[in-house]
Parts: sequence; C-alpha cells; structure tokens
Amino acid sequence: MGVPVGEGLIYPMMNFTADFTVGMLEITGIPVYREGTFFTIPSGRWSVVEACSGMRYLIASVTLGVIFAYLFYSYWWKRVLFVAFSILIPIIANGFRAYMIVMIGHLSGMKLAVGIDHYIYGWVFFGIVMLIMFSIGVIWRDEPVTAPVPDPAGEQILQPLDAIKFLSLVAAAGMFWPMLGWALSDHGGPVARVAVTAPTSVNWTLNESESIWDWRPDITGADGSIYAFYRSSDSEHGNASVGLYLGIYRKQRQGAELVSSRNMMVRQGHPVWSDTVITSRTVSIGSRNLLVQQHQLLSRRGERLLVWTWFMIGNHHTANPYIAKLLEAKSRLLGRHGEAALIAVAAPYSGKIDTAEQVLTDFIHDLLPAVQNQVRRSLKTDD
Repeated sequence: MGVPVGEGLIYPMMNFTADFTVGMLEITGIPVYREGTFFTIPSGRWSVVEACSGMRYLIASVTLGVIFAYLFYSYWWKRVLFVAFSILIPIIANGFRAYMIVMIGHLSGMKLAVGIDHYIYGWVFFGIVMLIMFSIGVIWRDEPVTAPVPDPAGEQILQPLDAIKFLSLVAAAGMFWPMLGWALSDHGGPVARVAVTAPTSVNWTLNESESIWDWRPDITGADGSIYAFYRSSDSEHGNASVGLYLGIYRKQRQGAELVSSRNMMVRQGHPVWSDTVITSRTVSIGSRNLLVQQHQLLSRRGERLLVWTWFMIGNHHTANPYIAKLLEAKSRLLGRHGEAALIAVAAPYSGKIDTAEQVLTDFIHDLLPAVQNQVRRSLKTDD
C-alpha cells in the first residue's frame, strides 16, 4: 500500500523528452512525423518509453545533489539552489541524450544505438553530465566553519538515564507504525473470487457474441473482473461501440493492489498495440466532474482506441493515484479491507477524436449508476 512516489512524473517526462527530441530533430533539418511519444524519421521509427523518461536520471541526480549540497555548502540558499540545479539539469540532459541516441542511429543507418549500446551511451552521457555539474558546484563551495569550543563549566551533560529514556522513546516510535500496518492488514486465507456481471442500460445493448477488438487492459490482482462490449441502441450515436473493463478488489494486499505500476492499458513491447498519448482530463458527466486518465492507443493495423480509466474507492471516483492511496488509507483506518474498483471504457475512432469523446461521455452518463451498483452488489454478495 505504498505511495507511488515518482510514478506520476513518468508520463509528463516522457512527453517532455519526446517534445525535446522532435524539436531538436526539426532544428537539425530532419523531417519527422510524431504521434504521441512515437515518431518516425526517414531512417526508422522511434519511441520514448518509460525507461527513456529520465526518471532514474532524476532520482540519482537529486539524491547525489542533496548529499553534495549538504557537504559543500554552509548557507541554506546555496543548498536550495544546487538542489534545484540537480533537478533541472537531468531533465534537460535526458532530452539531449534521447536526441543523441536518435542521431547516432540515424547517421549509422540504424546500426548503432538500437541495442544494448543504447543504454551504454545513455549512462556514459549521464556520468559526464554529473561530473560537469559537480565540477561547477565545487567552484562555489563554502569553507568549513570551525565550531566554537564549548565551555565545560556550562556544558549540560546528558545523564545515562536520560539517554535510555530517549532511546526507548525512539524505539517505541519506530515499532508503532509497523505494528499498526500489521494490525490493519489482512491475515486471512485466500481471498474468494468476486462474481462480476456486465451492467446494463436501456441506451446500450450488451454484445455477448463476440469481441469487437482484440485489445484489453493489462490488469493484475483483481479479485473479479469483467470485460464487456456494448453497441449504442439510440439513433444519436448510430452503431457506436464501447468496451467496458471493470476490475474489483475485495481485499487489497501485496500483489493485488488497485494503484500499481503493474496495472497498465498496454504493456511495453506489446506485439500489436501501443499507448501513444497519456494525459489527464476532467469530463463533465451530468452535474458532476469526473477526473480520468486518457489513453490514445494505436495498433499496427492502424486501429485507434480512446480509453478513459479511473479508480472507484467507496463513493469516490478519481484518476489521481495519490488521492486514491489516501482514500485507501482512510478506508483501512476505518476498519475496511480496501474495497475498490478499476474502471476503463474504450471507443474506436479515426481522424478526429471528438466523436469518441462524446460517445464515452454519454456511455459513462448512462452506465455509471449501474456500474456503481454492480461493484456494491459484488462485494456484498461475497462478504
């Protein structure tokens, strides 16, 4: 149930790296066609994946930067400036690294920087950048300040009994949180599967005979799930089709968590589908606003899917993983087991995305009450 530190930065950093790389290619005069984090140049096709986001560069740089600032600077403002420097530099450097990798591949006819050497060049470049950053930081280092010699007569000595009390307090505080976590966690046997049925609506006909497309979310750990296809029953949307994934988590535990980096719409290296653009947006559903994570999927056959996904914890709906974790923590403290659900809806589109957005908006408006009731019924039935 740990907080997903850094995961929320991965996709923005992927988009920045793609923006930077494509911008540099255009400045260089190389024609480029971009679609999300995928782009094509005359010599080949490239993509910015999670490993290329620069997140590891950033974590390593900030960690070393904080240590360096503490050791070499005495003034707080210098420490703050250098830590900010250690945040900015790896982000920009990662953009140059990605551009360098693409140029090496392009100029070598896609013979270099397309295998394991891709990573070697990147880490060598990062090492050089860190060396330059610390070399600049040393120039403005502060001389060590000599501490005044304490007066033995006025020195207050910590008595052995006081030291024992202090250490006991620290030990008790350190034991409290693990004990609380153990007490709140589930220690029962295997969790029974949750029976889930597809919700229904007057305006949408459940298609039980076949799958409309071959994509489905890559979700792990759900205690019960359903993936159903619907077709519009009204004339407004014609024969529009929508896919609904509903994954229910009855008792969250290690390896079966609602908010997890293992849950994704398309796993990297998928043979058919690619997740080209990932953004967050707020959708107006009647009188309420719903925050969703939007994915634009592209298949090798040229098919396109618009996917909206979010979490349901109790009566709350959000796509923000941090808010979801806080809601889960609140649920645990109130003695619940972390009942929750992951919801994803998908609609095909070609050309402009507006039509698919309207289809999904109307679908959620019609089906959301039924989805909420289905989640509650499934959890109640299996109690």
